[in-house]
Parts: sequence; structure tokens; C-alpha cells
Amino acid sequence: MTESQILEILQRFVGSEIELSAWTYLLTGLVALVSSILGVFVATYAKAQEEVVGDIKADIEKELWV
Repeated sequence: MTESQILEILQRFVGSEIELSAWTYLLTGLVALVSSILGVFVATYAKAQEEVVGDIKADIEKELWV
């Protein structure tokens, strides 16, 4: 798809003044909220796993050093 084709498609949509219902905005906001919460959960879980792995590595290195 060329740049001119993309611009033509965008002008059709912008020019047609599409109206979205309140449900569309509500659903979009809900999806964004759930995605944000899920992202925070995954980041927190990954950080906790890194700490556990770091602790295990430190214990193994301490035992090997002795």
C-alpha cells in the first residue's frame, strides 16, 4: 500500500465524520484499564521472579566458593 493510498483512506474516514456510541468509548476505556492492570501485574511478577533467581544464584555461588 502506498502513502497516497493510506492518505486517501484516512481522508475518507476523517471526512465521513464517523460517530461512535458511548459503549464504544466505555469498552475502549475498559480494555485500556484491564491492559494496564495486567501489565503492572506481569511486571511485578517478573521482578519478583528475578529476585528469586538472584537469591538462588547467590546461594549457589556461596556454596561453590566454600
